[in-house]
Amino acid sequence: LVGLGVQGTILRFAPIGANSVLSCVRHKATDSQSSQWVGLTNDQDFFKKNEQMKRPLSPHLTIYRWPLAAVLSVFHRGTGAALTMGVAASAMALAFGGHTFPELIGFIKSLNIPAPVLFSAKFIVALPFTYHATNGIRHLVWDTLPSQLTNERVFKSSLVVLSVASVAAAGTCFL
Repeated sequence: LVGLGVQGTILRFAPIGANSVLSCVRHKATDSQSSQWVGLTNDQDFFKKNEQMKRPLSPHLTIYRWPLAAVLSVFHRGTGAALTMGVAASAMALAFGGHTFPELIGFIKSLNIPAPVLFSAKFIVALPFTYHATNGIRHLVWDTLPSQLTNERVFKSSLVVLSVASVAAAGTCFL
């Protein structure tokens, strides 16, 4: 199938694969190119064709530096999922495990874990809670004050969230 595009370009459509999905390739309509097919035919594979033409694979994610807000967004979703599973598992363990919470705390104290190791373990457990809570507050602020959604303010609020969450988690470890 051939169609005429805007400003002298030719659109060529060809079925790809068993699903007969159409692929559209646009190029300049010159006499030398109008007879040359540049898309994939039914018997071609995208990766094999690029290998034959010695085209490099695009590095996409390996050269892309994620913005801090994007990393924190992924971390927020991850902490939410982890907290949901962790709280549910803890509740089931306490409900059906046959031990009370004070007994578990007594067991941990009886292990005589060195203070730096215990502090680190508490911090690792507390940080998802404090981060998810502070980032949730930031999202509530964004919902009520959309004017705060500028690139500069999002970056600064990301640093504030990380700082507050870290200090709150460290403070929680002293309890």
